[in-house]
Amino acid sequence: MSNPIHYTASWGTPLKLITAVGSLVVLGATALCLFAPLNGPPWLHLFAALPLAILVACMMQMVRGYRLSSGTLEVIRLWWTTRVELRGLTTAALDPRACKGSLRVWGNGGFFVFSGQFSNATLGSYELFATDLSRAVVLRLPQRTVVVTPDQPEQFIRDVLQLRSA
Repeated sequence: MSNPIHYTASWGTPLKLITAVGSLVVLGATALCLFAPLNGPPWLHLFAALPLAILVACMMQMVRGYRLSSGTLEVIRLWWTTRVELRGLTTAALDPRACKGSLRVWGNGGFFVFSGQFSNATLGSYELFATDLSRAVVLRLPQRTVVVTPDQPEQFIRDVLQLRSA
């Protein structure tokens, strides 16, 4: 596979809802800090920046898509790319229930993205880079398990497996 193959990462309904509600809460908290009567020291208005910083930090983790090329999966974020070496890939399988019953060890649980380190009884410890959990593709590698959610999961699996055999 000489040319990189791109996949988009559209948002599922849960991610849209969590992000909308979270954004309203953050923007509401910011508005309260900015426009509430100031009964304390002037620097108190600086707390308005905290909710906005949380919003930006979560937004930066957003997954915009995926790119496959020469033995590597690249998770395309808002301002950077996370690389996953596919050397030693044992399986790639579509499993819409892969993340059920998961506990978040660290990461983002739905404010612009589902990403980070998670764990459940089925997968054990795994890394998640997702926008629509109904399209979950589980990649089992020798040292780690990675879950991604490309728009075309079946084609993504075919391409990953072809990469593995190339």
